[in-house]
Amino acid sequence: MKPWQLPIRLAAGAYVLNSGLSKRGIPDEAAAGMHGMASGAFP
Repeated sequence: MKPWQLPIRLAAGAYVLNSGLSKRGIPDEAAAGMHGMASGAFP
């Protein structure tokens, strides 16, 4: 990894982490809907 890549990698990692953490407290119906969409997209 080159030093100039570090800020880009950190920003991308923070975005993915925030996206995952924001889905922790969702209601059961929303979680089931997300699971349905994900299982349809990735069989």
